[in-house]
Amino acid sequence: MRVEPGWSGTLIPEFKGHSFTPENRIYQQLMTDQIEQNFEASVILYTITGIIKDSENNQGVSNIRLRYGLAGSAVTTNDQGMFSIVVPFGWSGTITPENIGYEFTPQSMTIDNIHDDLDSNVFSANPTHQPQIMVSPLSLIFQKSGTKKSLKSKHNPTPRLPYDYGTGLIVPNEVEKYWETHTPNRSYRKRRNLPNQKDWSVYDSPVKDQGRCGSCWAFTGVALLENFANQAGLIESIDLSEQSLVSCVYQEAKRYGCEGGWYFDAFNYVKKQKIPSESCFPYESQNGQCNSRCETPDYEIMLNNFTPAQGLWRYDFNIDDLKGALQDGPLCIAMAVPNDFYRYSGGIFDYQGLSIIGVSHAVLLVGYDDTLQCFKAKNSWGTDWGEDGYFRIAYNDTEDINFGAYAGTATGVMKDNQGQNVIISNTGTGNLEIQRIFSDSTWLGFEMSDDSAIEPDHQREISVYVKDWSQISGMDHTAILTINSNDINNNITKINVKAMITAQSNRPELSVSPPFESENYVENEKMIVIISNYDETEQTFSLTNLGDSDMEWELQSDSEWLKIISNTSGVNSSVVELEYPVNTGVKVRTGSIIVTALGAINSPQTVKIRQACLPFPDLNNDDILSMTDIVQMLKVLSGMPIDTEYYFPVKIQDTILSLYRLAQKEMSTK
Repeated sequence: MRVEPGWSGTLIPEFKGHSFTPENRIYQQLMTDQIEQNFEASVILYTITGIIKDSENNQGVSNIRLRYGLAGSAVTTNDQGMFSIVVPFGWSGTITPENIGYEFTPQSMTIDNIHDDLDSNVFSANPTHQPQIMVSPLSLIFQKSGTKKSLKSKHNPTPRLPYDYGTGLIVPNEVEKYWETHTPNRSYRKRRNLPNQKDWSVYDSPVKDQGRCGSCWAFTGVALLENFANQAGLIESIDLSEQSLVSCVYQEAKRYGCEGGWYFDAFNYVKKQKIPSESCFPYESQNGQCNSRCETPDYEIMLNNFTPAQGLWRYDFNIDDLKGALQDGPLCIAMAVPNDFYRYSGGIFDYQGLSIIGVSHAVLLVGYDDTLQCFKAKNSWGTDWGEDGYFRIAYNDTEDINFGAYAGTATGVMKDNQGQNVIISNTGTGNLEIQRIFSDSTWLGFEMSDDSAIEPDHQREISVYVKDWSQISGMDHTAILTINSNDINNNITKINVKAMITAQSNRPELSVSPPFESENYVENEKMIVIISNYDETEQTFSLTNLGDSDMEWELQSDSEWLKIISNTSGVNSSVVELEYPVNTGVKVRTGSIIVTALGAINSPQTVKIRQACLPFPDLNNDDILSMTDIVQMLKVLSGMPIDTEYYFPVKIQDTILSLYRLAQKEMSTK
């Protein structure tokens, strides 16, 4: 700019939406040119502030993302639900809150040519259906026993005499004592609409021959494992080593497997130590030495769980129990062996003698046929006996020779390193999406059965396994498996995984014992506790450590109505106390307590509580809740007498609760 000599004045820059540094320049009696009289212009910034409130409780909602502008800029609300957005003068755009699980009012806010700070902007967040993730267990331990060099055995079959067939089932004394004070559950016989025929033998491995050795318990246990392995398609032409059980299961007890055994002991050994291929430890038909097992088997099979060692029942069972249990798969069972059974060559065996006390032999029950009124079983006396090693037996022999006693099965049969299962459950009301699963260690592997969304009250399994044991040496190795989901309150779940190689591992063993009631039972490895007395509000069950080292346990309830009033964590054995209100709903409700013991055998375990709802007093016994019943209940409430010759007596308390439940039902239908 030009001015006259001697000019005095102030130079002030001005431009809408900008500020200047310095704000002005003052001149006095100018007589020379003034150069580099610069100003620095800055765009003025304005702040848009506000809050996002939950429409249900009017509280601020944290971690809500607000997107604004065309460049994809975004901010997130703080712990109080407040947000702050800084934009330049003249900015125009839209602010849109985004978060899975909420709908917002307004859906967005439009700003046009901002020229001042904007505050007190409020969005209302309306919760939609929410998924809720529950993962169990949250810790896993993989152990691999250190192997010692051994010699590969050779099989020298013993010449057989006619009818000289081995048996060898020994029922432990503690099992006999157990059934002196307990009765079996009746859930299997209650199953309805069963098929007329069932045959699991299509998954059997070839029939084998135990010879003179009393190893039926080992052959029956292995036959079950091979059947389940074939169902799962684990290994083509699977053949597991019975000799590893005969030589190793009872070595610490200083007795031998050919002297007899218990197939539940075989399951327990396989769960702890695994079982190798037949080629690793071929059958010898004699006791043998455990260290004859090869150093590197072609494969090994393990299992997760099995029926408690006392079996599903002793002698107090019937045909419907066996048929019901067979719907889930084959069964290891016990039986007595009459003399004519050795000479069986085909047809349906039907014992005609006096009833035999006790049992002495184990076989694999694989099916039944209602038309022929018989069961089908796999024996371990070779293919020259019976019907290519199988036999059919009449239904009525369940009583005559105790056929079907001490039934048991196993679950979670898998190839070594195939893994342990982690269960992801959706306990919320919206679909649960597993967005990502990853591990921080290269030795840990995992597989998910299905990556689709998990619907409410459904679950999904992840198989977690050690995929490279060569990376595990020296000290224990730990890894974290992380699960990302769309659960807005718990979108990151971490599972701690430990792998170790030990020569001998001493581990705790978790045992959960619900209160003994005849209607309680086990279903899909979960203990089901039935609360049929609707006004009962307390329950207990016991935790016991059956292992060799201390057991640290934790409890978790998956339902708000099911409260744990005793300690939710502890060491070794304890009694768990539960409390819950009367079920005033219109149907039976179910809740679960998950028991997790880090590193323990049989962990985790689930106790499921099924609580009956309030009954409708059918006072006139016409099988419906009629107006007549309601009138009689109102008479009870008013103190008027009712004619007990035609109407059942009812307590005032039950009347009040029943009327309340009726009102709840009416409201739920509107």
